[in-house]
Amino acid sequence: MSKPYRIRDEWKQTWVHITILCMSSYGAILVLLRDRLPEQIAIHWGPDDVADGFAGFWEGLVLFPYGFMVLMFLTVLVVPKFAKKGQLSPNNLKSLRLIASIMSLTNLLLFSYVALKNAGGIEMQPSSLVLLIVGSTTLIGGIIFPKLSPNPYIGIRTKALLEDEELWRKVHRLSAPIWIGFGLIAIVVALTIPLAPAAQLVILLGPLVVTGVLIQIVKKRRT
Repeated sequence: MSKPYRIRDEWKQTWVHITILCMSSYGAILVLLRDRLPEQIAIHWGPDDVADGFAGFWEGLVLFPYGFMVLMFLTVLVVPKFAKKGQLSPNNLKSLRLIASIMSLTNLLLFSYVALKNAGGIEMQPSSLVLLIVGSTTLIGGIIFPKLSPNPYIGIRTKALLEDEELWRKVHRLSAPIWIGFGLIAIVVALTIPLAPAAQLVILLGPLVVTGVLIQIVKKRRT
């Protein structure tokens, strides 16, 4: 029998330590780059890599990034406490912690990229960075899918799947290699091949479209 979830015990978990380390690392990066950063920060770039969205230094690089990271941290910390009994099995909770760790590292990568881009220290196109981040997340999703049981927090959460455990497990088992494959393709393309944003979008939406078709096929075969 699994132990009841207690927030104070969660502070001992590795994902919490990773999150705090990522927040601290981002702060250190800002301190090191401060003299090279302008007061007006570019926070969005168009397809041609030209900045088209701006914010002040404190809003763009401090308040929003830390606000987002703290909100995500508190959400993952508190949600299991209020989950209904049986919604978060031990395996689901482990997967949630893994996702939280990955998201913390992703936030560090994303916000550090914005800071470095404004400081003139990086040339990678924003669309390639997004492809790299989403591709990595897709890959991890494919890896953990077979371990998940029905829950409203992690996985492919359609109404039909949440109401049918057998359907949930079958779809997640069959979807796993698809997500892993698309994730690997996205990572390789982001690091090696300069594609147009439209082509990158096709790669990003690929696993969602294929999974949607897969769900319909599995449901029809069961009727």
